[in-house]
Amino acid sequence: MLWGVALIVISLVEYNFQAELQQGLTVSGLESALYAPPIRLRLVQGVTTGLVAMGLSAALFYLGRLYLSRRK
Repeated sequence: MLWGVALIVISLVEYNFQAELQQGLTVSGLESALYAPPIRLRLVQGVTTGLVAMGLSAALFYLGRLYLSRRK
């Protein structure tokens, strides 16, 4: 569960940092043809991976509690 929360927080912090960094850059001529990293895509991937990790941990926690309650 903590890994999922950490992934979401890290992706949000990285997105804010990269957005601020790109906002301060001026693009002209040849520089406009350079590859710009897809920071929005990385944000979506980080948040999605974090939500999947949180969902899996919640499901495993629930299944573990269900198994232990039936075992007694």
